Amino acid sequence: MGDWRLRDCSVPFGHVDVTGDRRDTGQRPFAVRVGAWDEWAEVPGAVRARRWRAARQPVAGSVWLPHLDLFLVDGDGELWHKRASCGMSVGVWARVRSDGDAPVWSGVSSWAAVSDAGGRAIVWALSEGRLLALVSDAQGHWGEGWSDLRPKTLSGLTLEPVPLGPGSALSAVPGDGLLSATAVLCLTGADGEVYLHKGWNPGEDGVWERVETTGFDLAPGSPVGVAGECLVARSAQGGLWLRDPGAPVLFGGPWQELERPAHTVTRCAVAGGAGELLIAASGAAGRVSLGRRSGAGPLRWLPAQAGDGWQPRPGSEVTWALPEPGVAWAFATGTDGTVRSASVTDGVWRPVGRVPGPSEGPASVGRVAAVCRIPGQVEVISDNEEGLLRWTWWS
Repeated sequence: MGDWRLRDCSVPFGHVDVTGDRRDTGQRPFAVRVGAWDEWAEVPGAVRARRWRAARQPVAGSVWLPHLDLFLVDGDGELWHKRASCGMSVGVWARVRSDGDAPVWSGVSSWAAVSDAGGRAIVWALSEGRLLALVSDAQGHWGEGWSDLRPKTLSGLTLEPVPLGPGSALSAVPGDGLLSATAVLCLTGADGEVYLHKGWNPGEDGVWERVETTGFDLAPGSPVGVAGECLVARSAQGGLWLRDPGAPVLFGGPWQELERPAHTVTRCAVAGGAGELLIAASGAAGRVSLGRRSGAGPLRWLPAQAGDGWQPRPGSEVTWALPEPGVAWAFATGTDGTVRSASVTDGVWRPVGRVPGPSEGPASVGRVAAVCRIPGQVEVISDNEEGLLRWTWWS
């Protein structure tokens, strides 16, 4: 509308045939490639968040969801949900009802959210030794209440409860398609071991696989990264350990210690899978190193740096986005409240979004999320000191 420049507009889903007369794929968007960030804007609704999550989505290209599910907990401990679409302009914040099994958010040690291939939104919370789940319908409505999953693992010939405690942490990754499981769940137990559920579906109990952490002590409160079939765990000594089911089991157990970056790892984010594993490792004083491992080769580290002295905020989260094959960006919030991204190929921190942004108002406070719903596009959400969410997008 008023932009007369010629742009490359294409259907970004490689498996979709648009040349024939018959179309049975349903709605699919096309991508307008401009190679630039949009301005930062406030997520409509002005609900102030004490903590928040953007639901993880299936891999871009395998399934397209026309919406993004956002969750936040306000200062009164109430859970809110927004199913946003059309550039955040459609969808309102709605309070999610509480019932007898709802978590007390002041006691939640870890939580996660995904959007599955069928359109449902799912939230899990670890609260006072319980693993709770809440599942919407395909339209994002919350008809059922919270359920206590009571995870169990096989010990000999009997089922025993997975031991959960204050140091337990949860990871959740959505399935890749309509025929796959809803999610892969990973828990760290109060006994220092890892528990894995590869095919979790609502209403199905299933048995959790116990994965012993042979050779190292798991860092308390540190979630295990899930990338395809691979698990990446952080040790109490600041190292990283990999469990790759496709690799031969060596003497000493299924875990392999990975090459370390030039600093102790205080937290990490993972992406990719066995073919190409990506790790963003954070350290003291805001140091971040980006690691890439191809196949069974060594993990090669690259320090992320900025020529103008910009640094990630110490203790803040780093997250990955894989907008298209061969492209991987890590995102972090800086000490100045701005958000930047670094490519795994050069490790240079570059500004995300055009002003006005978080630096024009209250600064971002540390959390950032990146979602790829369409190949070639990235949506980035961050928060500020007032607890309001802001977002921008790349195409």
